[in-house]
Amino acid sequence: MRQLVELKSNGAKQFEELGVEVVAVFREEKEGIGGLKKIKARTKVDFTLALDTPSKATMAYSNGRKEFDNYVIDKDGVIRGVIDGSLKSRAQAEQLVKMITSLSSESNGSGSKPPMDDRAAVDRAVLDYVEGIYEAKAELIERGVHPDLKMTGYKGSSMKDSSTMTYTKLVDFVSSDNAKMNMTKDGLKKVEIFSVDDNLASAKLKSNWGVDLLHLVKEDGKWKVLQIVTQKKGE
Repeated sequence: MRQLVELKSNGAKQFEELGVEVVAVFREEKEGIGGLKKIKARTKVDFTLALDTPSKATMAYSNGRKEFDNYVIDKDGVIRGVIDGSLKSRAQAEQLVKMITSLSSESNGSGSKPPMDDRAAVDRAVLDYVEGIYEAKAELIERGVHPDLKMTGYKGSSMKDSSTMTYTKLVDFVSSDNAKMNMTKDGLKKVEIFSVDDNLASAKLKSNWGVDLLHLVKEDGKWKVLQIVTQKKGE
Protein backbone atom coordinates (compact mmCIF):
# COMPACT_ATOMS: atom_id res chain seq x y z
CA MET A 1 0.00 0.00 0.00
CA ARG A 2 2.91 2.33 0.69
CA GLN A 3 3.85 2.33 -3.00
CA LEU A 4 0.28 3.22 -4.03
CA VAL A 5 0.28 6.20 -1.69
CA GLU A 6 3.68 7.36 -3.01
CA LEU A 7 2.55 7.04 -6.63
CA LYS A 8 -0.59 9.02 -5.87
CA SER A 9 1.21 11.77 -3.95
CA ASN A 10 4.16 12.25 -6.30
CA GLY A 11 3.01 11.04 -9.71
CA ALA A 12 -0.77 11.11 -10.18
CA LYS A 13 -0.78 14.52 -11.87
CA GLN A 14 2.09 13.66 -14.21
CA PHE A 15 0.61 10.26 -15.04
CA GLU A 16 -2.61 12.02 -16.05
CA GLU A 17 -0.74 14.57 -18.17
CA LEU A 18 1.15 11.76 -19.91
CA GLY A 19 -2.04 9.82 -20.59
CA VAL A 20 -0.82 6.92 -18.44
CA GLU A 21 -3.12 4.46 -16.67
CA VAL A 22 -1.72 2.91 -13.50
CA VAL A 23 -2.83 -0.67 -12.80
CA ALA A 24 -1.72 -2.40 -9.59
CA VAL A 25 -1.98 -6.19 -9.70
CA PHE A 26 -2.19 -7.93 -6.33
CA ARG A 27 -1.14 -11.55 -6.07
CA GLU A 28 -2.51 -13.93 -3.48
CA GLU A 29 -4.63 -11.29 -1.72
CA LYS A 30 -6.20 -13.34 1.09
CA GLU A 31 -9.47 -11.38 1.19
CA GLY A 32 -9.88 -11.29 -2.60
CA ILE A 33 -11.97 -8.47 -4.04
CA GLY A 34 -12.99 -7.46 -0.54
CA GLY A 35 -9.33 -6.93 0.31
CA LEU A 36 -8.84 -4.70 -2.73
CA LYS A 37 -11.83 -2.60 -1.72
CA LYS A 38 -10.29 -2.10 1.73
CA ILE A 39 -6.95 -1.12 0.18
CA LYS A 40 -8.63 1.39 -2.13
CA ALA A 41 -10.57 2.88 0.79
CA ARG A 42 -7.40 3.24 2.87
CA THR A 43 -5.17 4.69 0.15
CA LYS A 44 -7.92 6.71 -1.61
CA VAL A 45 -6.22 6.13 -4.96
CA ASP A 46 -7.98 6.40 -8.31
CA PHE A 47 -5.72 3.76 -9.86
CA THR A 48 -7.12 0.46 -11.10
CA LEU A 49 -6.54 -2.36 -8.62
CA ALA A 50 -6.58 -5.87 -10.09
CA LEU A 51 -6.50 -9.32 -8.54
CA ASP A 52 -4.40 -12.21 -9.84
CA THR A 53 -5.61 -15.80 -9.72
CA PRO A 54 -5.55 -17.73 -6.39
CA SER A 55 -2.17 -18.80 -5.02
CA LYS A 56 -2.65 -22.46 -6.00
CA ALA A 57 -2.93 -21.40 -9.62
CA THR A 58 -0.13 -18.83 -9.59
CA MET A 59 2.30 -21.42 -8.27
CA ALA A 60 2.27 -22.96 -11.75
CA TYR A 61 4.17 -19.99 -13.21
CA SER A 62 5.69 -18.30 -10.15
CA ASN A 63 9.48 -18.43 -9.75
CA GLY A 64 9.06 -18.68 -5.99
CA ARG A 65 10.67 -15.32 -5.24
CA LYS A 66 8.88 -12.31 -3.84
CA GLU A 67 9.27 -9.72 -6.60
CA PHE A 68 7.48 -6.41 -6.97
CA ASP A 69 8.49 -5.30 -10.46
CA ASN A 70 6.84 -2.48 -12.41
CA TYR A 71 6.17 -2.67 -16.12
CA VAL A 72 5.62 0.13 -18.65
CA ILE A 73 3.29 -1.26 -21.32
CA ASP A 74 2.23 0.63 -24.45
CA LYS A 75 -1.27 0.76 -25.95
CA ASP A 76 -0.51 -2.29 -28.09
CA GLY A 77 0.30 -4.41 -25.03
CA VAL A 78 4.06 -4.36 -25.65
CA ILE A 79 6.31 -4.16 -22.57
CA ARG A 80 8.50 -1.10 -23.15
CA GLY A 81 10.35 -1.01 -19.83
CA VAL A 82 10.79 -2.79 -16.50
CA ILE A 83 11.85 -1.43 -13.10
CA ASP A 84 12.90 -4.19 -10.73
CA GLY A 85 11.43 -4.17 -7.24
CA SER A 86 11.56 -6.04 -3.97
CA LEU A 87 9.45 -6.22 -0.83
CA LYS A 88 11.34 -3.30 0.74
CA SER A 89 12.31 -1.36 -2.39
CA ARG A 90 9.74 -0.61 -5.08
CA ALA A 91 9.61 1.78 -8.03
CA GLN A 92 8.95 5.41 -7.13
CA ALA A 93 6.77 7.78 -9.13
CA GLU A 94 9.82 9.76 -10.27
CA GLN A 95 11.45 6.63 -11.72
CA LEU A 96 8.32 5.68 -13.65
CA VAL A 97 7.74 9.20 -14.98
CA LYS A 98 11.37 9.41 -16.06
CA MET A 99 11.17 6.09 -17.91
CA ILE A 100 7.85 6.95 -19.57
CA THR A 101 8.99 10.40 -20.72
CA SER A 102 12.28 8.94 -21.98
CA LEU A 103 10.47 6.30 -24.01
CA SER A 104 7.98 8.87 -25.31
CA SER A 105 10.73 11.23 -26.44
CA GLU A 106 12.28 8.64 -28.71
CA SER A 107 11.69 8.78 -32.44
CA ASN A 108 8.17 7.72 -33.41
CA GLY A 109 9.14 6.57 -36.89
CA SER A 110 7.67 3.13 -36.28
CA GLY A 111 4.32 4.65 -35.37
CA SER A 112 4.32 2.99 -31.94
CA LYS A 113 6.16 5.71 -30.00
CA PRO A 114 3.99 8.85 -29.69
CA PRO A 115 5.79 12.19 -29.20
CA MET A 116 5.98 13.57 -25.66
CA ASP A 117 3.30 16.17 -24.87
CA ASP A 118 4.41 19.73 -24.12
CA ARG A 119 3.76 19.68 -20.36
CA ALA A 120 5.86 16.55 -19.95
CA ALA A 121 8.59 18.08 -22.12
CA VAL A 122 8.61 21.24 -20.00
CA ASP A 123 8.88 19.10 -16.87
CA ARG A 124 11.76 17.16 -18.44
CA ALA A 125 13.63 20.38 -19.32
CA VAL A 126 13.39 21.62 -15.72
CA LEU A 127 14.55 18.23 -14.44
CA ASP A 128 17.48 18.30 -16.89
CA TYR A 129 18.50 21.62 -15.35
CA VAL A 130 18.35 20.47 -11.70
CA GLU A 131 19.66 16.95 -12.33
CA GLY A 132 22.48 18.39 -14.43
CA ILE A 133 23.62 20.30 -11.34
CA TYR A 134 22.96 17.50 -8.85
CA GLU A 135 24.73 14.87 -10.96
CA ALA A 136 27.41 17.19 -12.39
CA LYS A 137 26.39 16.31 -15.96
CA ALA A 138 26.94 19.09 -18.49
CA GLU A 139 25.07 17.09 -21.14
CA LEU A 140 21.82 17.49 -19.18
CA ILE A 141 22.35 21.26 -18.94
CA GLU A 142 23.03 21.37 -22.67
CA ARG A 143 19.82 19.44 -23.37
CA GLY A 144 17.47 21.37 -21.10
CA VAL A 145 18.87 24.92 -20.88
CA HIS A 146 18.86 27.60 -23.60
CA PRO A 147 22.25 29.05 -24.70
CA ASP A 148 20.88 32.54 -23.98
CA LEU A 149 20.11 31.69 -20.34
CA LYS A 150 19.72 34.62 -17.95
CA MET A 151 19.84 33.52 -14.31
CA THR A 152 19.67 35.78 -11.24
CA GLY A 153 20.04 34.42 -7.73
CA TYR A 154 19.14 36.06 -4.40
CA LYS A 155 20.21 34.78 -0.98
CA GLY A 156 17.91 34.70 2.03
CA SER A 157 14.93 37.01 2.53
CA SER A 158 16.61 40.39 2.05
CA MET A 159 16.76 40.03 -1.76
CA LYS A 160 19.75 42.39 -1.76
CA ASP A 161 22.64 39.99 -2.20
CA SER A 162 22.30 38.90 -5.82
CA SER A 163 24.43 36.99 -8.31
CA THR A 164 24.12 36.21 -12.01
CA MET A 165 24.84 33.11 -14.04
CA THR A 166 25.08 32.65 -17.79
CA TYR A 167 24.72 29.43 -19.75
CA THR A 168 28.49 29.20 -20.26
CA LYS A 169 29.22 29.73 -16.56
CA LEU A 170 26.64 27.12 -15.61
CA VAL A 171 28.11 24.51 -17.96
CA ASP A 172 31.62 25.32 -16.71
CA PHE A 173 30.50 24.97 -13.10
CA VAL A 174 28.77 21.63 -13.70
CA SER A 175 31.87 20.38 -15.51
CA SER A 176 34.20 21.43 -12.70
CA ASP A 177 35.86 19.05 -10.26
CA ASN A 178 34.20 20.90 -7.39
CA ALA A 179 30.73 20.13 -8.76
CA LYS A 180 31.61 16.46 -9.26
CA MET A 181 32.83 16.20 -5.67
CA ASN A 182 29.50 17.52 -4.37
CA MET A 183 27.06 15.47 -6.45
CA THR A 184 23.60 15.17 -4.88
CA LYS A 185 21.78 12.59 -6.96
CA ASP A 186 19.02 12.13 -4.38
CA GLY A 187 18.40 15.83 -3.80
CA LEU A 188 15.01 17.52 -3.61
CA LYS A 189 13.50 18.29 -7.04
CA LYS A 190 9.84 19.20 -7.03
CA VAL A 191 8.53 20.78 -10.23
CA GLU A 192 5.26 22.71 -10.51
CA ILE A 193 4.23 23.83 -14.00
CA PHE A 194 2.24 27.07 -14.02
CA SER A 195 1.41 27.40 -17.71
CA VAL A 196 2.22 26.10 -21.18
CA ASP A 197 1.05 28.37 -24.01
CA ASP A 198 2.19 27.70 -27.56
CA ASN A 199 5.95 28.30 -27.36
CA LEU A 200 6.13 29.77 -23.84
CA ALA A 201 5.95 28.09 -20.43
CA SER A 202 6.54 28.93 -16.77
CA ALA A 203 7.32 26.70 -13.80
CA LYS A 204 8.57 26.59 -10.21
CA LEU A 205 11.30 24.31 -8.91
CA LYS A 206 12.00 23.45 -5.27
CA SER A 207 15.50 22.07 -4.78
CA ASN A 208 18.22 21.70 -2.18
CA TRP A 209 19.43 25.24 -2.75
CA GLY A 210 16.01 26.97 -2.62
CA VAL A 211 13.25 27.99 -5.02
CA ASP A 212 13.57 28.77 -8.73
CA LEU A 213 11.01 30.50 -10.94
CA LEU A 214 11.65 29.56 -14.56
CA HIS A 215 10.54 30.73 -17.99
CA LEU A 216 10.95 28.32 -20.90
CA VAL A 217 10.71 28.64 -24.67
CA LYS A 218 10.08 26.11 -27.39
CA GLU A 219 12.41 26.29 -30.37
CA ASP A 220 12.55 23.74 -33.19
CA GLY A 221 10.20 21.53 -31.21
CA LYS A 222 12.41 21.47 -28.09
CA TRP A 223 11.70 23.12 -24.75
CA LYS A 224 14.58 24.98 -23.06
CA VAL A 225 14.93 26.94 -19.82
CA LEU A 226 15.60 30.56 -20.85
CA GLN A 227 15.24 32.64 -17.66
CA ILE A 228 15.61 31.76 -13.97
CA VAL A 229 15.13 33.79 -10.80
CA THR A 230 16.40 31.93 -7.73
CA GLN A 231 15.90 32.60 -4.04
CA LYS A 232 18.61 30.65 -2.26
CA LYS A 233 18.32 29.44 1.30
CA GLY A 234 20.06 31.72 3.76
CA GLU A 235 23.13 30.39 5.52
